[in-house]
Amino acid sequence: LYAEAVEEAHQRGDQDSADRAFCNRCSVLVELDRGADQIPKLKEILLRSSNTRNRFHAAYCTAVAYDVSGESDKAQGYADRAAGFADELGDAVSASRSLNLVGNLSIRASNFAEAESAFCKSLEAHKELDGHHRMTEAQVRDNLGYVMMCTDRLLDGIELCESARSELERIGADHYLYETLQDLCYGHLLADNLDRARECGEK
Repeated sequence: LYAEAVEEAHQRGDQDSADRAFCNRCSVLVELDRGADQIPKLKEILLRSSNTRNRFHAAYCTAVAYDVSGESDKAQGYADRAAGFADELGDAVSASRSLNLVGNLSIRASNFAEAESAFCKSLEAHKELDGHHRMTEAQVRDNLGYVMMCTDRLLDGIELCESARSELERIGADHYLYETLQDLCYGHLLADNLDRARECGEK
């Protein structure tokens, strides 16, 4: 459907809509692990387009495509650019998504201070959003909790992750729950709460 939208926009001579549809199509291809081949076209949009929202989508998709391909250093640069475009847009959804990505990539590079800053800003952006974004907010809270566990603030980290777990269970987002339970297993293990660690690990 997105490919059809690209074609329809080209036929109407609407380059911005074509670029937007192409970026949406790339989001799907990235999830299917077929996004790396689209990176050159995404970079073209990023350089050519004067539409800030399309530039955001192009930068974000490029970052995720590089991340999935295991090129975290390249992914970090494009995630930072996406966060900059989100800031220009003043769009809380785009800001929260891109900052969460910046934080996750920073964790992989063991840049915990940068990760914490990104997750805190992402949570701040979530304050402007309605209840439809509770799941992603819980994920960011879990990510921040993990950073705290890794930086000697174990109990605060566990508290954040438990809060995220409770919210994910409440809204039935079981397909995202395993990562939070894994973080809790790790945190409770460090805190010598072995029964709780085992419970989270088994669950």
